[in-house]
Amino acid sequence: MPIPSNLFSKVPNIPAVYCLNEKNDVIYVGTSGRLKDKLRHHFIRKDSSIKIGTIAASLNAECVDEVNWWTHESFSNRNKLEAAEILAFEIYNPILRNRRKLSESAKAELTTNFKRSMRTLFRAKPSGEIFSSEEKRIFQQTLWLAEFGIALEQTRLGNFYATGTGVSEDLEKAIHWWTLAAEQSEPRSSMSLGYAYSLGNGVTKDSTKAFYYFKLSAELGFKGAQLELAECYRLGKGTPLDYEKAVNLTIKLAMQGCAKSQYLIGVFYKEGQGISQDKKEAYAWLNVSKGNGYKGYNHFPFLSPLDSLKREMTNMEIEEANSRIIEIKKLCKVEK
Repeated sequence: MPIPSNLFSKVPNIPAVYCLNEKNDVIYVGTSGRLKDKLRHHFIRKDSSIKIGTIAASLNAECVDEVNWWTHESFSNRNKLEAAEILAFEIYNPILRNRRKLSESAKAELTTNFKRSMRTLFRAKPSGEIFSSEEKRIFQQTLWLAEFGIALEQTRLGNFYATGTGVSEDLEKAIHWWTLAAEQSEPRSSMSLGYAYSLGNGVTKDSTKAFYYFKLSAELGFKGAQLELAECYRLGKGTPLDYEKAVNLTIKLAMQGCAKSQYLIGVFYKEGQGISQDKKEAYAWLNVSKGNGYKGYNHFPFLSPLDSLKREMTNMEIEEANSRIIEIKKLCKVEK
């Protein structure tokens, strides 16, 4: 998706070093004494021919999805601007680059202090940037913040890589950023890593690591991870089977109104897993779950656990269970 032409009105017409990027690869680094005019030349007039040494090359402006630029008070000096371009080449290593011979006047500007100043400038957030889409802009903004070490932004960046939002899908990079965030106790990233290892997405499938990350997230109070942790205990995934722990975790979530947890409590009572078998309690919890919107009932090919119980129970038992449903709804603050 090309950059919309109306965005160039926001670009200052001043001396600058700029980068043209495609899918996070730096295609070209250049300089201009009048940045807006130069970018219009590339993107609006579509005259994107450049010289690389003695060879003429052409930029495909339609493929560029991001433009960054850096300004500095010293760039009004043509020699300093030319010297700065060389340092930008070193940092960004563009696919195409102007290999013209550096003038002696520009070489004289490459002092130790100037190099240090320019390297700091080019490694920092650009003075300005425009993008082909809002998704791309948000991705780039998140990248800067994630690189600064903000855990929540590292989580968001991992999500962007996992879903291909504003960037090409890359599960390995998603895992990288989620791991950095999880090391800072960010529960959403730990949850995402649990799913990744559970399913083998971007990593080798490993139920033990999945359990570790679900447990880490659950201990930080993330409810979704607490439910997954309960499932690990219930099914013995990545940890020894432990119905008692599964029930204790699930009942806490069920009392907070989690429909799936309410369903699982019904199953525990029906099967006698980690708790004394009780058809009436099972019937009551399963009904509360269904009334609370649990979608799992739509996926049973034959009889659901609730339908199965109805066939097994007497009218008297069902009547007593219905009274229990009212009590459970009050405890769980379920209005339906």
